Amino acid sequence: AGVKQLITDPVFGYAYAPVEDSETTGLSDSTAGVLWRFHKDRQSSAQLGAGVRFGIAKGDNPDSLVDVPVGDGTTDIRLRLEYFRALAYAFDLRLLAENFTQLADHVEMRIPQPGQLLATADSKACPCRSVARQPLLEWP
Repeated sequence: AGVKQLITDPVFGYAYAPVEDSETTGLSDSTAGVLWRFHKDRQSSAQLGAGVRFGIAKGDNPDSLVDVPVGDGTTDIRLRLEYFRALAYAFDLRLLAENFTQLADHVEMRIPQPGQLLATADSKACPCRSVARQPLLEWP
């Protein structure tokens, strides 16, 4: 059996959709919030921001290996602190600390077992995530 048959045939346990050209369109997750610039002088500024990212994007298809969603479809609370400083020769410094708190969601996904490269069809589940990612610092 070829690789294509191995990943698409339910007999082998994977039952993924056939790999083919894919096109994804739609709205991404949108953010609404406020920014407060609490410091500004000739060379630098600092601002604090808070907002909500609304999960309006269509979720990922767990049965497709080539589905690329435009957003993750979850609602997040976002906090950020940014600092900008003008350097010499038209260079700027930007420091960004950002925190995402992901609210509970119900996204269907395949969950691979430890050591598995591809998750089998019977591993589909709707895990409830309350906090998925919280980067302490994000450098642009």
